[in-house]
Amino acid sequence: MKKSREDVQQLRSLSDAIMVGSKTIIQDNPRLNVRDASKWQPKRIVIDSRASISPTSKIFTVNGGEIIIITTDLANADKIKALTDVGAKVIETKNQDNKVNLKETVSLLGKEGISSILCESGGELSGGLNDAGLINKVVAYICPKICGGKDAHTPVEGRGINAMSDACQLSNLTYQQIESDLKITGRVKSWDWL
Repeated sequence: MKKSREDVQQLRSLSDAIMVGSKTIIQDNPRLNVRDASKWQPKRIVIDSRASISPTSKIFTVNGGEIIIITTDLANADKIKALTDVGAKVIETKNQDNKVNLKETVSLLGKEGISSILCESGGELSGGLNDAGLINKVVAYICPKICGGKDAHTPVEGRGINAMSDACQLSNLTYQQIESDLKITGRVKSWDWL
């Protein structure tokens, strides 16, 4: 697992930004930086429709790239101020079913000069990005451990599918063994024109 984590650090250093949802910040409290301070530090994007993350979260207390919070009109003005007071840039999008409008978000981030985003999110944000057709490449790490459980989190939530023919298809697959882990990389077929 250590080598897989190092591989993720390399992916981070090659990205303009790292994106997570507010639940990842609240539950995992990640730094979202590249550990090697001599390397490029990508911007850190948090999708947070209500500006609910704490201004004392690790991302505000460690070195790293600029922090951008994407929120909606559902966010409390005092919470937004608390986040800007600790250095975050807050961008508001239209409220779409009580969530951040992800298509608008990608457009706004493009205007910020961000063209490559590494999404390290949980199932809710991954599902939203998938439903919106915004994922063009998947990098998945599989470790030889079975967790399971009826309440276990899934890596991709969202609307789901009714038939396997509706599933998101990957192409140009590569497989790499990293110690005991397996790294699978593939391009989303609908993006094969790139």
